[in-house]
Amino acid sequence: IGRKGDGAGELNGPRGIAVDGEGNIIVSDTNNHRVQVFSKDGQQLRAFGRWGGKEGELKFPHGVAVDGAGNIVVADNGNHRLQLFSPSGSFLRVLGREGTGPGELERPVGVAVGEGGKVLVTDWYKKRVQVLDSAGGYVTSIGEEAPVRPVRPVGVSVDGGGNVLVCD
Repeated sequence: IGRKGDGAGELNGPRGIAVDGEGNIIVSDTNNHRVQVFSKDGQQLRAFGRWGGKEGELKFPHGVAVDGAGNIVVADNGNHRLQLFSPSGSFLRVLGREGTGPGELERPVGVAVGEGGKVLVTDWYKKRVQVLDSAGGYVTSIGEEAPVRPVRPVGVSVDGGGNVLVCD
């Protein structure tokens, strides 16, 4: 799917991938500062995002995930936040903001959606995984205290039993 480049259906630095309920493939196109959605057979359906720091704009998007409503969560790495987009790519809201406190992010990389629509995000610079509610409110953090202390968490996923898996 895709080839190197800047045009429609072309990728320059793909980092995150997810599949929605219809089988469409969602890819973060990091160096083009956008997210692209492809059909199962590899045809580009749509793209959204562009370079910037305003709502709906992205700087080096990394992880992507899909929630139960089909909305797309994007780890907006360079803007130190998550953004939520509708299935069609319309901006819905920002989750988190830059900082080091609870619910604040520095270089989010991986993102997953777990039980009850909770959003899990690897906070690379702060060496933790934060859990936010579906509105972006802080729930808890994983890895800030022993025995689990990731060095540089990158990927995160939640299995069918609700177990959180972290690629460190």
